[in-house]
Amino acid sequence: MILIADSGSTKTHWKVLMPNGTEQDFFSQGLNPYHHGDKFAEVLDDAIGHKIDRGGVAQVFFYGAGCAYQSMQDIVALNLRDIFYNASTVDVSSDLMGAARSLFGNGQGLVAILGTGSNVGFYNGLDLVRHTPSLGYVLGDEGSGAHLGKEFIKRWMYKEFPESLCNSIAQHCSLSIDDILGHVYTSDSPARFLAGFSDIIVKLSSHESIVALVDDCLVQLVERHLLKYSEVTSVSIGAVGSIAVIFEYQLRDVLKRYGANLERVMQFPIEGLATFHRAKL
Repeated sequence: MILIADSGSTKTHWKVLMPNGTEQDFFSQGLNPYHHGDKFAEVLDDAIGHKIDRGGVAQVFFYGAGCAYQSMQDIVALNLRDIFYNASTVDVSSDLMGAARSLFGNGQGLVAILGTGSNVGFYNGLDLVRHTPSLGYVLGDEGSGAHLGKEFIKRWMYKEFPESLCNSIAQHCSLSIDDILGHVYTSDSPARFLAGFSDIIVKLSSHESIVALVDDCLVQLVERHLLKYSEVTSVSIGAVGSIAVIFEYQLRDVLKRYGANLERVMQFPIEGLATFHRAKL
């Protein structure tokens, strides 16, 4: 059996490729080695549970947030080998590599992840030859759900939205400023909390102030990241993640202003990864 994992900040999508061609999917919480620290092994073991025959897995391909650097890849690989003790191959790569292989296979392109967090890189059909450092929801993640949520809260709390919009927000959100600050500064998943405001943003997306907010966040993504790549107007651009799907048309519009084209969008990379790895058998 081949086991593939696509792990973001919020959840992990696992897919088992059986020798007879059938597939099995299951989900667990997100598995980021930075977030879980010393508890990563315990969290990983709980995520796998009894959902799969651990001894029957021959190859593991794990694509994860927080796995861009060798030190974190080594930690994840070590724990995966402990669980899947008969696996001859345990390969750990970044979620950006997973998105690239899913979107482009063996072709080249600029790839963006737009989910709870965000990331951008250039894929040459074999490797990610360049990628933007991921600074997380506090310092970066432009264009992500967390970024949208953070900007939404600031404009709301600073009374930068018109009164009519604030009244509409109150109908969808009963959180006080104390509630919000508590979630952001004391909860275990502040990025996920911030990204949760995307639901309200979508519900109010016809309001011009919300249109401007989304546009501003996507412009920051393009100007701060995508335009740093000389290939931006000459190669395919692809994006994965819930925010990429929800705001696909806005992202297309922003990119067109800069002479670039968004050609491929998908929410879940796992299907493309299954195709990619089956082709390697």
